[in-house]
Amino acid sequence: MATPDPLLINTGDFYFDKTTVSVDLSDSRKYSWVQQLGTQVEFGLAGGRYLDITDINGGFVAAESGKKPIANPDTVKGDIAVREWAVVIPMSLRLFKANPDGAVAKIQRKMPEAFARAFDDLATTGAGIVGQSALSSVTNTVSLGTSSVATGGIWQDFNTGLSTLVHADKELTGTVLDTFVEPVVNGAVDLQGRPLFVDTPVGPETNAVLRQGRLLGHPSQFVKKLRTGTGATRVVGYMGDWTRLLWGTVGGIDYFVSREGTYTDDSGTVHSAVQENLILFRAEALLGVQVADTNAFVKIQAGTTSAAS
Repeated sequence: MATPDPLLINTGDFYFDKTTVSVDLSDSRKYSWVQQLGTQVEFGLAGGRYLDITDINGGFVAAESGKKPIANPDTVKGDIAVREWAVVIPMSLRLFKANPDGAVAKIQRKMPEAFARAFDDLATTGAGIVGQSALSSVTNTVSLGTSSVATGGIWQDFNTGLSTLVHADKELTGTVLDTFVEPVVNGAVDLQGRPLFVDTPVGPETNAVLRQGRLLGHPSQFVKKLRTGTGATRVVGYMGDWTRLLWGTVGGIDYFVSREGTYTDDSGTVHSAVQENLILFRAEALLGVQVADTNAFVKIQAGTTSAAS
């Protein structure tokens, strides 16, 4: 029987070697509303590029030899920068080898969810990265609770957001809302007494991250941890054309395990894996997000509703 390489780490479930192993990112989609609503584009180590072309309208020709209409559509192009997401998890070597209750496998299963949260934060707030485009830069806003019950209440507030898009010659392809505003929307009806939000179950399995339905006749979702800010200006959602939110990834999530490395904690203290008998479990991925047109979205604020408190 062959003797295992001493540098292979037996977790009890499987071996990790010194090389990097990659795990497909498809699992992160079920946790990421950005990946579900946005548009995936070609993306590589150098990033990605996008090109917007306005509508092209031809015309009819009176005769075979007649003059053909000429179109000069406007074009807008841009680049999508590569961002690196990573996390290092120090673990006791003894715990790592014992792997109680499949601890290592559980960490791996948690990575797509952690990546998805970071992905959505990058698209929503920019994650503190200078120059990163994000939905937080959207200037079109609508405040819930602005319209009176007689004029439609919350339903009319969302309709005002739709009107903003329509008058800017933009489309509404969907709405995403934080679960914090879910009770407000659940109790809202239009002027005919019909519910504002209508659930649309997609199958027997329930996704705990997203509650899907239709709002103003368009796809809508409730998601966790979307809200930012406080009070009346607290952002609780976005509505707009999600084909204008572009994203891409390079490969999958790469994993690496080291018994010799070091890491620096938040206090600035350097730790040695060898000296402290640790295993350093690292995960990293490359991605990019771009809001190609901020005018294609409307920022939804809590206004005077209970979601403001």
